[in-house]
Amino acid sequence: MRTFLSKRDYFAVFASILLSVFMVAVVTYGATITISSGGVGSGTSTPGSAIGSKGAGIFEGFVSANYFTSTSSLDSWLMGNLGLGTTTPGAKLSVRGGALVDDFVMMSYFTATSTTATSTTRFGINLASSSLNIDGVTGRIAIGTTTFSDSDAGATWALDPSLTIGAVGSANTATATVYIAGEGETGGQLILKSSDGTRCGSIVFDSEAGAQGTAGVLIVEVVDCPR
Repeated sequence: MRTFLSKRDYFAVFASILLSVFMVAVVTYGATITISSGGVGSGTSTPGSAIGSKGAGIFEGFVSANYFTSTSSLDSWLMGNLGLGTTTPGAKLSVRGGALVDDFVMMSYFTATSTTATSTTRFGINLASSSLNIDGVTGRIAIGTTTFSDSDAGATWALDPSLTIGAVGSANTATATVYIAGEGETGGQLILKSSDGTRCGSIVFDSEAGAQGTAGVLIVEVVDCPR
């Protein structure tokens, strides 16, 4: 009496043969490929997750994952652009949203395009090596020099100058010149607060007293202090 196998039985026999051949290949290559209840391992007999690989991996297409965790102390690199918070990075690194960096950031130049956000530097700042320096402790400003002046000027107040201006220029005889101008053709003024702190004095230059090359006139007027 002949016994005929159903389609399901044929499929079961075929699957068992295919699995047997695969397991023979696994045994032949040793620990190269391991299938266990812990997952599939490449180069390891203890995958530890759904897919475990001991050694380098090469992927010619993209890799999609919920998140990435890197524990190696070796360098990591990407040849293409990297987008954080965006799927269309327009540069080597594109970040949409805030970024928190615990250490220094080095770049060729910096461009700020926001018309509403305020840029804040928590400590001191040094621009163009010596063009503009701000002391992060005292808040004193030095222009054209890296030295902040102290109170040795012999003034009546034992206070360090808040603003120090040094000679800016390539010539050896360059002098520290301050130019104050107004909008358009309007002149500028210098306002000093009085010693009693109640009023301010405005110092304005008047050139009507003489032509170019002759002495002008400084007009000092008591004014309300700016708010």
